[in-house]
Amino acid sequence: MFEDSNNIFNFEPDRGIIKQKSTARIIVHFRPRHTICYYERVYYVVKNHKIFSLDLLGTCYDLLIKPLKLEQKHINIFRKRVILGKLTEIDFKYMENAAILKL
Repeated sequence: MFEDSNNIFNFEPDRGIIKQKSTARIIVHFRPRHTICYYERVYYVVKNHKIFSLDLLGTCYDLLIKPLKLEQKHINIFRKRVILGKLTEIDFKYMENAAILKL
């Protein structure tokens, strides 16, 4: 299932129905391809309810490369810059690289 996927974060199961007043377990697999920090916001829908979001953070490192830890506060700062329209050239470069890595 995961070998062919281009996603860094994969879910098991990735869809389904949870009966009323019951619980279910969803396992998130983190499959990084490079020694960098990863962030993705995932949305999920519950019938007759609002849309929920889940922020996923992951860091991949090896013996030689250990990127700085990515924390939720960094994501919040980035989102604030997006809302204010104050993105820098570096921000666009990171977004461009993230899009290329997903291809």
